[in-house]
Amino acid sequence: MSKKSRNKKRRIKRKYRDRRGMNRHHLVNKCRGGGGDINNLLRIYIYKHQVWHELFKNMDIGEASEFLKRVSRAKKNQKEVLNDCL
Repeated sequence: MSKKSRNKKRRIKRKYRDRRGMNRHHLVNKCRGGGGDINNLLRIYIYKHQVWHELFKNMDIGEASEFLKRVSRAKKNQKEVLNDCL
């Protein structure tokens, strides 16, 4: 690895270094091929990061979005069925 490449990597790490109360969240998981580059990292509060993983486990942003859409459609259909019964 060249010196220029190492310095660039250090700058990225420095920019996304964990700050007090903050975590780095990978938008695409490392185990699914997501890297540690700046476009794949999101700095969020620790408690929000924990809640994300409690709700969505290891889903990436696209999968979580589709999941929420399905839940929303199911809720809407449930309301329609309840209104028809009344």
